[in-house]
Amino acid sequence: MSVTIIIKVIHTEKGLVLDPEIQAPANGHCQHEMVFATATVAAALDAAKDLNAKFSKLENKPGEKKHVH
Repeated sequence: MSVTIIIKVIHTEKGLVLDPEIQAPANGHCQHEMVFATATVAAALDAAKDLNAKFSKLENKPGEKKHVH
């Protein structure tokens, strides 16, 4: 039994956007695996939200050069 967690991270002008997906066979996973997968996705979404908040505080002031990564 297993589940697969795929978290696509997309960098947009608004910040990081996550596109999570949990893949589980219809008859081959248990509650513990799904709870762990769901918690993992929730933690990733929270981390992206926190990073976006920190990045928004670091935005350049008018007239400053932007740093491009």
